[in-house]
Amino acid sequence: MGISRDVVAMETTNVDERKDRKPQTGFPRQFGIGTLFVITTLFAVLFAFLRTLNAHPAVYVVVGGFVVVIGLGQVFLFGGKQPREASLLVGGAIFFLGTVALAVNILVMGENYEPFLVLLVAILYPALGAMFGYFVGCVIGGVFLVGNWLNRRMEKRQEE
Repeated sequence: MGISRDVVAMETTNVDERKDRKPQTGFPRQFGIGTLFVITTLFAVLFAFLRTLNAHPAVYVVVGGFVVVIGLGQVFLFGGKQPREASLLVGGAIFFLGTVALAVNILVMGENYEPFLVLLVAILYPALGAMFGYFVGCVIGGVFLVGNWLNRRMEKRQEE
């Protein structure tokens, strides 16, 4: 009994397709001392930027929490293999929850808002969240891309 040519061709094609795809850089699934250093640096730069804007302390919590949740989404969703999609999904979901909270607030307060305006916010707010999530995900990926590059350079120097 041999393996049919179709199966061999299919397996070869799948291997070639996997070789052509470059892995996306995102929040790593394994944590080492370098990862912790990169995370600490990311938050130090983020909070320094917020400080220069004289942001309210609540903004630190909201923005920091958003970055943390996007990073966790990159780790856990899609097995960590699609960080861009995970960032879009998580950002949109967070802003969707904000839209729900806004709707509940409107209902509880009993205020009269234009239905068109409420519908517009309900549609655009999650889309805006997805864009912010993608942006934050790209920043996270970029930080870890630079961190990986520096790590490889340091390893080369140690080998010399």
